[in-house]
Amino acid sequence: MYCDEKRATSASYGFWATAVDALGQAGPIDPWERLQALQLLTHYGFTNPKHVDCSKCAAAATRLCLQLGLQHELPARMQIDLGPAILKNRKRLFWNSYNIDW
Repeated sequence: MYCDEKRATSASYGFWATAVDALGQAGPIDPWERLQALQLLTHYGFTNPKHVDCSKCAAAATRLCLQLGLQHELPARMQIDLGPAILKNRKRLFWNSYNIDW
């Protein structure tokens, strides 16, 4: 598909329609999954802005990061309890949202 722009655009729209349909059937979504979905939608919007409002998705992702408190460093005791993988994921999600929205 990388040589055929029309086919690639058609395929990306198909992926988009499938994802929207799946989200509609998913029901309540965990905030962490919602944040990742918003970030993915924003990235998709950069490549296909006709279907996604990047600024709204990016702003929503940043607001959700702030609601989850990802901008704050956790106390040392909580950092030990969570482990390095979760801490790295928290930082990655925050800085990704921040950089997209900026």
